[in-house]
Amino acid sequence: CQITHDPYVCLFYTFFGMERNYRKIKDDLKGTFDNMGDKTLSESKRKQFKLPVKVNEMLLVQGEFQGRKIDWLFWDSKEVYDVFNSFPEEDLSQLQTRKIPLFKDQESVELMFNYWAHNGGESVANYRMLSMIEHLKISLAESCKPESKIERCLLRAKVKEGKGLDTESLQSFFEQEFLKHYPGGLGRKRQVAFFVRDIKSRNESVFAYQEGSAQTNKMLDYYKQAVRTTNVYLSDEDAMKFQQHISEICPRL
Repeated sequence: CQITHDPYVCLFYTFFGMERNYRKIKDDLKGTFDNMGDKTLSESKRKQFKLPVKVNEMLLVQGEFQGRKIDWLFWDSKEVYDVFNSFPEEDLSQLQTRKIPLFKDQESVELMFNYWAHNGGESVANYRMLSMIEHLKISLAESCKPESKIERCLLRAKVKEGKGLDTESLQSFFEQEFLKHYPGGLGRKRQVAFFVRDIKSRNESVFAYQEGSAQTNKMLDYYKQAVRTTNVYLSDEDAMKFQQHISEICPRL
């Protein structure tokens, strides 16, 4: 939105875009990956494995299978089909299945992707988010050696605990996805990847209030500079009251 444009129109389209992206993100997270084609499991197997596996969840399968104990994570309904479709149901009778939420706080994940879509464009909401979550889930489903310290294995262990991944861990993973796969040069990749991290930092520094702190004093200096070339007088007391006021009414991220 250029400086010559109507600020009210700019504001409207900013929030129109964010609302549109939010609805798309929210719907997609509770949907499924459309990759089964004409493949289908029997109704009894679908019930046993609690299919379909949605975008925002993983499937944990444990028990006795082919004479050994298994403890497997599945990311998608097709993966379940590929592994178990050819086996008779009696071979699967000793298996227990449990759905696990992928996200500890899905509302924060929705908001995080909405910010990324604001900076990275509608493509983030339209298809990039699902692609990145698919990469995440596939990496979680892959087996790990016991006590492995590889990042994806640490995330996998968290999921298997049944509580879902925290937003900070997800943010770090998806930042790397943007750096690898977002189009453009490194500068643009980094701008999109770290946009959420940057606005969280700026939000806290601009809207925080702690009398005597370096950040609050910096904001007070900014206010003084802003009126220096005008006929407006801004007292130290009024500047402090203003900073205190916005810290109370402006939202934290």
